Formats: sequence, C-alpha cells, structure tokens
Amino acid sequence: MLFVLPETTADLLPFVASVVTLLLGLIMLVAPAAGLWLGLFGSYAGMGPAIPVARADAGGFRLGVGIMGLMMYDQPFLQFALGAGWAAAALGRLLSLVLDRGAIGANLVWLVLDLALTAMPLAPALGYVSAF
Repeated sequence: MLFVLPETTADLLPFVASVVTLLLGLIMLVAPAAGLWLGLFGSYAGMGPAIPVARADAGGFRLGVGIMGLMMYDQPFLQFALGAGWAAAALGRLLSLVLDRGAIGANLVWLVLDLALTAMPLAPALGYVSAF
C-alpha cells in the first residue's frame, strides 16, 4: 500500500482530523490518568474503575480509527465514519453540558474541538471543500 501525504485542502482536513484522533487515542491508551486529567475529570484518586474504560474505549478505539484515517484519508466512506464519530462525541458533550452542568467552561472548549473534528472530515465528503 502506497502512503501519500495530502496535497489539497480536501485531503488535508480529514488527514489532520485523523492525526488528532490518533494522538488523543494514544494519550488515552498509554497514559489514561493523564488523558482523564486533560479532559478535566479530576485527580487520579477515584479513577481506578475508569482506567480500563479509558484505555479501551477512548484510547484503543480512537487510536484504531486514527490509524485507518491516516491510511485512507481520501476515502469518502472513512471521512463520513470519522465525522459521524466526532458528531456523536459532540452530541454527548452537549448532553453533558445540559444535563450534568459540570465544568461548563472546559466542556465548551472540548465541544468546539469536537465540532471542528466533525467538520474537518465531513466538509470534503459532503462536497463543501473540493480537491481543485
């Protein structure tokens, strides 16, 4: 399989979204306590039961999707899948803002990041950014 770096904006947007997804997954897989702290979930105390979930769901899944995104960033199906995943994350973040009312400022910052990572792969897949 030939790996080619993106040359157009339409290729660069999903590529960058995949890199960010991969990096966030790698942080959660290798250092879940630091990843949970980065997400402003508090100190390590009391996180014990959350560590396996963070490694598997937030770490392993994002790492796998990020790797596939890097390998096939120019494929519309993968762009839709990556965008849909981040859209679902943004929906969860929005529900948390409305229902949980915790860490409002930090959740707003993460919501903006989730929405940006939603738009980056979906823009070329939906034809809003062209390759020319």
